[in-house]
Amino acid sequence: MLTAMAGEGVFDSKAGTRERGNAWQAVADSLNCHEAQRFSVTQRSVRDRYNILVKRVKKNSPKKKEKVVEAILS
Repeated sequence: MLTAMAGEGVFDSKAGTRERGNAWQAVADSLNCHEAQRFSVTQRSVRDRYNILVKRVKKNSPKKKEKVVEAILS
């Protein structure tokens, strides 16, 4: 999913524009073209999944930084 997003340039356009909406739709279409996949995705589901991943990384990021700092200082 992330490689498809990077390939389509989702974040090259301004948020809330038709161009960005078209980019999200292109990502969903590229994910749906795989025959081995047994589920379909929509523009909204791709966008929601990306936001979930971003929140998870932001949540875990400070904890990992603390562990690295503690390891360096000890």
